[in-house]
Amino acid sequence: MYYDEVQLTTDNAPEVLFLARKYLIPSLAEICSEFVLNNLSVENTLPVLNHCCLLGVSKGLEKQCWIIIDQHASEIAQDNQFPEIDHATLTAFLTRDTLVAKETVLYRAAVKWAGRECQRMSIPLTVENKRRVLGDAFYSIRFPLMSMKEFTEDVAQSSFLSHEEVANMYIGYNSNFQSCNIRFPTEPRAKPAQDTAFRCPRFESTALRPKWEAVTPQQSIVKFKVKHPISIKGVALFSAVTQSSAQLCKVELRDNSGSVLATHHADVVKHHDSDIHDIFFPSGITLQSDVMYSITAASEEVLERYGEGSISEITCEGVDFEFFEDSGDEEDKGQIPELLFKPLGEGTSSYAEDD
Repeated sequence: MYYDEVQLTTDNAPEVLFLARKYLIPSLAEICSEFVLNNLSVENTLPVLNHCCLLGVSKGLEKQCWIIIDQHASEIAQDNQFPEIDHATLTAFLTRDTLVAKETVLYRAAVKWAGRECQRMSIPLTVENKRRVLGDAFYSIRFPLMSMKEFTEDVAQSSFLSHEEVANMYIGYNSNFQSCNIRFPTEPRAKPAQDTAFRCPRFESTALRPKWEAVTPQQSIVKFKVKHPISIKGVALFSAVTQSSAQLCKVELRDNSGSVLATHHADVVKHHDSDIHDIFFPSGITLQSDVMYSITAASEEVLERYGEGSISEITCEGVDFEFFEDSGDEEDKGQIPELLFKPLGEGTSSYAEDD
């Protein structure tokens, strides 16, 4: 540090930033803030945000953290790091109107956080203590957004709510929440552009491509099946290295017979505040359960990031995804870090939906 040199990594940068702010070393804090902002990802957003809330780090960095959290709320709420955030960050998370996640997922995350907080305070892991440590943050959970079935199975018998609160919830379900006395918000969480789309990750993590590496992918293919019908809304693609250039991408969806279900061309310009871009099909496409589908993304640009640790099976929003290896999607060529989808009920058929 005395020689103005510091070896930063995605693992140590948030901690170094914390120490730089704590011990009033503005030059180091600025270097760390820039490094963290340029390397912000789903995997490190929570610890970075926690430091932002604790020390009042630049609003630009905090804003970008919230953008990522909003878009990946379901994944982040189920992350092992979530129970480690402080109470202020938990409250800020649960009060947001823009989280893309089911309320049942947010409720379970809050319960898990409360259990960890009881452990930190060395108090018994009782329902009463868990609710006590949650405090007013508990009233930011929007139970009325759950279906009656979800509420009955996940909440009503958990003892987290009093008998009076449970009774009032059922009165609410039968009166469209017009004739009940509850403290829980009834307003829907705001939908993002292009309608609500949940995210299914394909990699355990992502990495920044070394600047000297000039790998130009021709195409990347994702082959997958789902156990329940979904509406595939689009994909997330890594952005190009060159900030000034437009990344011309072609995204194509095919079924197991090779028939093209959707094709979309998009010009994607790299922005400073995001390493990925969402590409939406003109309309959602219904995909059947236990049918092989493939999505191909083609680009001539050098991509800034790549995926590490391919995921073969994962459950997102109650939908089981299974991915299959393909020679066109090597680890250092993966252009498609996420699938954008919406769960559907059984008994649907493959067609383009009218959004």
